[in-house]
Amino acid sequence: FGLQSCYCSPFDFRLPSEEDLNSLEWQRNFNGSSEAYHRNDFAEAERMGNAAVRIAEGFKPDDYRLYITLHNLVFVYEDQKKWIEAEHLLTRSLEVAKGNPAKTAEVYNGLASLYLSQGNEVKFDKMMATALVAAESGASKGTPSNPEDLERFGRLLQYAKRYAEAEPVLLQALTMQEKRYGVDEMIVSSSLMNLAQLFVAEGKLDEAEPLYKRAIAICEKHAPAGNSQLAGALNMYAQLLEKMKRTDEAKQMYEKSDNLIQESRR
Repeated sequence: FGLQSCYCSPFDFRLPSEEDLNSLEWQRNFNGSSEAYHRNDFAEAERMGNAAVRIAEGFKPDDYRLYITLHNLVFVYEDQKKWIEAEHLLTRSLEVAKGNPAKTAEVYNGLASLYLSQGNEVKFDKMMATALVAAESGASKGTPSNPEDLERFGRLLQYAKRYAEAEPVLLQALTMQEKRYGVDEMIVSSSLMNLAQLFVAEGKLDEAEPLYKRAIAICEKHAPAGNSQLAGALNMYAQLLEKMKRTDEAKQMYEKSDNLIQESRR
């Protein structure tokens, strides 16, 4: 009832090619690794992530999937403090990203974070400087179309204390994020906090405050999924309030942040 008969020619049916099957298997392992990572099953995340890497290695050299598979697997190793394995993957990612300034800058930025996690500030500074060189080489060819790449460039400029150059870049990145994802998404909250941090560095405390408030409101809207980021936003806002000599309000923000952190550990 309600169905119409149809005739399909046998020539309309096509068996999946080996490439199709490999793509499906890569997607299954890639998604499985991501899901395992988010439930803190690192052993399974490693197993499926490495399986996805092996499949992606068989794709064309310019296929984006090998890069993103390596990039995601780095987080699995970093969260376990497997620094050598993470560094090896980032080094491989550099080879894959060769010729793409934005991706190269992203990898160097990842290496910088890795070294900072290990307390190696010398290597951190070196990688941040190298990341900025890579990002600038891409920016010289035009504004990055990807807001995440643009935001990373702004953050690198900020780290280099080139605040006057960083501000319009981060403002543009925020506008692009809002247009692409919507004004109340978590990724926009991150952009707001990055811009607020720049304003604090510039001494524009009054301009930073509404950005932190908006970032906090977005995180609260996405609770409990956004609680981790909310704790960070509250902590940064508390630091701003301290700078503004509003110690009682700062204390309240610190307490809220600490409570969220404690809840996440239960």
